[in-house]
Amino acid sequence: MSKRISDSMTKPSAASMGFWLAIGHMLAFADRSKIAGLLPLIRHDIPMSDAVAGAMLGTIFTLGYVIGLVALAVLPPRFSNNATWRILVGVGLGAAASLATGFVRSLTELILVRAVLGFGQALFIPAALTLLADASVVLPLRTRQMARFLAAASLGRGAGLLLVAAAVAALQWFVAAGAPWRWVFAVTTVPNLILLAVLWHARERSVAAPTVEAGTSIIPPTGVKFAYLLLATAPFVLIQGFVGWLPTLLHERGLTIPTAATVAGVQAIVAGAGGQLTGGTLMRRLGTGFHIAPLVVVAAVILASGFIGVGVAADGIAGTVAAFVVAYYLLAIALFGAIFGWQQLLSADGAMSGNGTLMGTVTFVGVGLGPILTGAIAGHLHNLGAALAATATTCAIWSILTWAAMLMLYRRRAEPRATL
Repeated sequence: MSKRISDSMTKPSAASMGFWLAIGHMLAFADRSKIAGLLPLIRHDIPMSDAVAGAMLGTIFTLGYVIGLVALAVLPPRFSNNATWRILVGVGLGAAASLATGFVRSLTELILVRAVLGFGQALFIPAALTLLADASVVLPLRTRQMARFLAAASLGRGAGLLLVAAAVAALQWFVAAGAPWRWVFAVTTVPNLILLAVLWHARERSVAAPTVEAGTSIIPPTGVKFAYLLLATAPFVLIQGFVGWLPTLLHERGLTIPTAATVAGVQAIVAGAGGQLTGGTLMRRLGTGFHIAPLVVVAAVILASGFIGVGVAADGIAGTVAAFVVAYYLLAIALFGAIFGWQQLLSADGAMSGNGTLMGTVTFVGVGLGPILTGAIAGHLHNLGAALAATATTCAIWSILTWAAMLMLYRRRAEPRATL
């Protein structure tokens, strides 16, 4: 049997580290999601088109994320594979970027701090995911740890929006109109600083990249892995476009900005976290067969796209919200399936770089393309709901095509070759 993550890593310390990594993931997504709830207020102070606003929601963050991954690729392994260094620096940069956002005065400055936020999360998230996806852990424990970590992202999305709603409502009593959004970024930096202090104190017990047992992964040819990466982008593109524009869409349908942020936040907590936990249960029950995770992803994306269409077409706000809750739940299942299935395709010594590739790809394509694609379509159609439905349909078709390509490549590899 191979050496585990650390000879000195006890079960209590592993559980403690898993808890704080999940908290860090939650705060990371709260930081990247806060701007969605505050965007209508920000645009009063810093004017921008729908396309630029879509880029601010995703593309700019993504560029910083990708730059962070490139920087890691050129650093010596003692730095790039050092989980302690990556986690501490990543959380620190995220806190600094969140705080600085409250002080920006121009579009250029806003772009810069969003890119720094992406850079910091590129250091933190792949390192944390690799530790929790350690393949030497038995399947039930591994899926449970990953489900909690990924559910924390949905909690972060929801908490970020709820915090925005509460903070804007409270701060409007103390500051001039249009200014509360600056204070929100400053106040919500405090949890990151607390987490950074806790992780610094616990750094002696943190660990480097894991080594895993042989035979726990399914190593397919490069073409199959590439097709799987393309498939994995579909739910990320859709959920980022959906989540990024949801508060604005609800505001257009009659809700106030704080109420729209509250509804979107509750939806993320209930449906998003619930879907991630359901995804973990599905994977535990269905097993780790090569075809299982991709099938879950495709089915969930198709169903979610249908419910998004229902929500867009609904006459009342209640029908819209109900359909969107179901869609969010299904997309959360798809996200878990995409990330968990990728872990089965990684070799023991390629886990850290492999997860960097996955998170870089889905962030660059998903986070970067989803909001700006929806925003660009909305600018052309002059209808945000129709734009979201068009994005959903595109992602459903994309998932089917990439799934078919992956299966074709895998079956071609498995077919016996004729001999003379």
